[in-house]
Amino acid sequence: MKVAAWNVRGFNNPIKHSEVMNYIYENKLDLIALLETRVKQPNRRQSIFLRNILMEAQVISCLVRHFETNTDISLSFVYGSNDAAQREDLWDSLRSVASPNPWMVLADFNVVRCPEEKLSSNPPLLHEMLEFNSCVFYCHLDDISSSGCDMTWTNKQEPGARVWSKLDRVLVNASWISSFLGSHAIFHEAGISDHSPILVFISEDKKILKRFSFLNSWVEHPDFLTTVQNAWFSPIAGSPMFCLFKKLKFVKHALSKLHNKAFSNVSIRRAKLKNIQLSDSGSKYFFDKISERQHHQVLGAICDHTGVMQQGLDNVGVAFQGYYQSLLGEAKYVAGLDTVLIPSGPKISEEDTVGLIQAVSIEEIRDAVFSMDSNSSHGVDGFSAGFFKSAWSIVGGDLCRAVQSFFRTGKMAKQAN
Repeated sequence: MKVAAWNVRGFNNPIKHSEVMNYIYENKLDLIALLETRVKQPNRRQSIFLRNILMEAQVISCLVRHFETNTDISLSFVYGSNDAAQREDLWDSLRSVASPNPWMVLADFNVVRCPEEKLSSNPPLLHEMLEFNSCVFYCHLDDISSSGCDMTWTNKQEPGARVWSKLDRVLVNASWISSFLGSHAIFHEAGISDHSPILVFISEDKKILKRFSFLNSWVEHPDFLTTVQNAWFSPIAGSPMFCLFKKLKFVKHALSKLHNKAFSNVSIRRAKLKNIQLSDSGSKYFFDKISERQHHQVLGAICDHTGVMQQGLDNVGVAFQGYYQSLLGEAKYVAGLDTVLIPSGPKISEEDTVGLIQAVSIEEIRDAVFSMDSNSSHGVDGFSAGFFKSAWSIVGGDLCRAVQSFFRTGKMAKQAN
């Protein structure tokens, strides 16, 4: 499902009709709210397809049935007044309709949340930002994951008098994040207006796979080496490279179990002491913050290498794969070396030739591993150099055989890419 909002600054002009229709068609929108249309009475058409909850001068709230998940979602489309005193009515209205259902509040608030959201010689007023944020906190709302234009409005004046602000935004509550974790907003170029149109991808992706990451603190646990050894010496048949990555996979599961058994309580206690006191309301706040953090780590939409917007975690993954395939190309035949020209050019000595083609020794591999910082960045498998150094007596033999196999055959397992 896709929802959009756009302050079009007047909608009687047929040129704007075409621009908006193109935007709806190109993005395949299910629902769009047009703000500040100023449509004359003869041009109005009525089409009732939503259950209206609240209709006021600065906000229209409605209930929508999301058929894909059979979920009722609340949407509030905002057009905040330019007058701070009148915006107090808007804040009261939002507080009155704050919903436990998945709730999204979007469009033009006509005020920023922090000074960094306005580029101008005149900074935003502190009391206006405080009033806005007070309403946001009261309603348990937070900005949705987004991309595109950071500043969503400009006065389009000459460079010396130009003002940029983030007046348009999308806010959601914790229930929304729980139901539509992969949701993502895109702020497009303003086009015919001085405001950016907002396109929201409402994705039902809920399960985010957590990437394994080796913790050096596990090394200090008395059962660390025993856990690695029991997982490592499982019988596996295949090439040295295949066996290495298969055993690393077994170790991942074993160390994850060790972490859950011996370390998870410590992490939970630290988090609770830092954020909250133990209570029902505090626990809810704690888990809402976890969901909020997960949401902002999700990339819910992206343009693929052909310029088409892809939505949803699976499609985003395919877009990344397609980009690098187009960048790196595919395997194809390459003509061999010209053996006639090679002898006529510079050549290395026979001694250097022997050094280049001789087999890589176990000592060289070990020295390379132990020269690395134990706290260096993890590899694609989630293991750091600290793991291999601390468990070398167990894993060193298989690692050396895999590396030697690569230099001998020139073949790399796909798990290493």
